[in-house]
Amino acid sequence: DKTCILGRCDCETKRFPHLAMERTSAVKHTFTVEDVFERASATLEKCIGHGATRMRTHVEVDPKVGLRGLEGVRALASSSIGYHHCAQLATGAMRCWGWNAEGQMGDNSTTNRGLPVPVSGITNAIAMSAGQSHTCAVLADGSSKCWGRNAEGQLGDTTTTGRLLPVSVAVLQGAVSVGAQYRATCFQLATGVVKCTGYNGY
Repeated sequence: DKTCILGRCDCETKRFPHLAMERTSAVKHTFTVEDVFERASATLEKCIGHGATRMRTHVEVDPKVGLRGLEGVRALASSSIGYHHCAQLATGAMRCWGWNAEGQMGDNSTTNRGLPVPVSGITNAIAMSAGQSHTCAVLADGSSKCWGRNAEGQLGDTTTTGRLLPVSVAVLQGAVSVGAQYRATCFQLATGVVKCTGYNGY
């Protein structure tokens, strides 16, 4: 809950290290759930991008004085479904990094990536989502593509064959957003209709 707060602590810690705790305590009132989530998320992405595969965190818990950082960390854990992450660039291209045993990087390999690598063939994405072991993108023309694990049909290509490269989602046009979850994927269409594919055991 204290990551990325140097800008808030005006303290010469090298000369006066004992002041660091005092200055940190003085800004704890700014540690909202949303604030902790955003800072922790930025830190997590940087660590994964530099090759980290394990992390440990410490969070102060005292709701009586307003310390709710644990809620922010829990929210981050819930949003980070798998062990890989992807980013959509302003150009419409995509980059992915992290665990790649199921081909979720979309770079035609199963090599884990410590740094972001381009997703093959994706140049006009308008939305994307990374599930546990698969990734999907909505393209500018309303079509969608997915790649990675497909044992439950979460890629929506009418098969259960895993894909190392993006494949088109069958019978789906007009998508505007996508949500890739544990073993399923849902797409929202411009009409407001939501269509899903994959595991339906619940």
